[in-house]
Amino acid sequence: MPNPRKNSELGKEVTKGDPCLSSSPNSKEIAKEKEYLAEETEEIEIEADELLEKGNLEETESSFEQALKFYQQALVLYQRIHHTKGLIQAHQKIGQVYADQGNYEQATTELQLALRLSEEHGFILLNSDALNRLGNIYREKGEFPIAIRYYEQSLKMVQEMGDRFREVTRLGSLGIIYKHLGEYQQTLMYYKKALKIAEKIGDKRNTGSCLSNIAIVYKNLGEYEKSISYYKKSLQFIKEIGNKKSEANHLGGLGAIYHHLGLYDKAISYYTQSINIAKKIGNKNSEGVQLGNLANVYRDIEAYDKAISYYKQAIKISRQVGNKRTEGIQLGNLGNLYIQVERWEEAQLHLVDAIDICKNTTKPAAGAFLGSLAWVTSQQSNIHEALKILEEGEPLVKVYPLEYGKFLCKKAKVLHMASQKQQSNKAFELAQKISKEIDSKENSELGTAITKTEQFLYSSRK
Repeated sequence: MPNPRKNSELGKEVTKGDPCLSSSPNSKEIAKEKEYLAEETEEIEIEADELLEKGNLEETESSFEQALKFYQQALVLYQRIHHTKGLIQAHQKIGQVYADQGNYEQATTELQLALRLSEEHGFILLNSDALNRLGNIYREKGEFPIAIRYYEQSLKMVQEMGDRFREVTRLGSLGIIYKHLGEYQQTLMYYKKALKIAEKIGDKRNTGSCLSNIAIVYKNLGEYEKSISYYKKSLQFIKEIGNKKSEANHLGGLGAIYHHLGLYDKAISYYTQSINIAKKIGNKNSEGVQLGNLANVYRDIEAYDKAISYYKQAIKISRQVGNKRTEGIQLGNLGNLYIQVERWEEAQLHLVDAIDICKNTTKPAAGAFLGSLAWVTSQQSNIHEALKILEEGEPLVKVYPLEYGKFLCKKAKVLHMASQKQQSNKAFELAQKISKEIDSKENSELGTAITKTEQFLYSSRK
């Protein structure tokens, strides 16, 4: 076949008909194409950023499924334009929603992706954020040594980068861990360091958060007047910045203190204020949590029908927003109420459901509710099974001294019923030791549990 020359008729025809043989585009056409692609990329980036912001708004309102939808749409767009920073942020946001829902396996997968990308591309602060969020997941799972490792890595990074805002949150994360471990002086050290930095840099939001965290520690220590003082200082900062979500949470915190003090009318008032704000701003998650707290008050004043109604509302909302962690805890709390009114079958049903959920979301809570289930089972004359349940629950709840102390009180009673008096005494003595170690006051949760257990053991000896 002849090779067509450019100036032959055949050559002209082939050149005309085959774009692959046409002359290369000039520099103006290349520049125009690049400009078009840049504009298209910028438009996609803007759209992805907007979707991320929409997801933020939905997540703030606890509309987790809608938030997840927006974040996933943003992720697809960032992938199209190979926007690494956007990809890291989207993976982190998706991971956070899964964590909020108690889906820790998927949350970990997303956050590990964000961690890897941020490491590979040198986004140090985003890398620190991923480490902190992973720490939160392991904390919720009760795997505290792993959580501490992540938090310490994250803290070191932000300190080296000089990011004081992030340093405040990392110190707060470490404080929470040591609070769960019952090491309250260590907790206060981290919280007060965080408070000092927040005040120095004029960060009112985190100043309020630090004050409320300190208030919680004093509540756990049974130092309620100090706790109230810190909560009220915190509330002033929260109101100044107009953060209604935090205001609702703080009012709930004050309600919890008055509840522990036995000032039930005040507790109901603060919880009700919190619920009303949550309803007004459409924060279903907060509304559900505070309804559960309100149920706890009515349970303690023996208004059981009201308490059951509020627990059921709380469980319904938890399911609506997809918050498995809260759902599990509220089911367990309702199960504990049924124990009080000796409705054993209903107690068993709710506790079993709670344990199934909490094993995947909050292992210490699963352990605590296994202690309750053991008590129910012992009341159904199945002591052997009750002892097996205690064996399953103890390793789960052991990491959390406050809950472990209450668990040991239940264990002491079950062992006493099993005629294992020596083991019963050992469990009770360990509960007393824990109470002393964490400086738990007589009117605190653990102090009350110890008093009731002592009364049970004493009356049974007569």
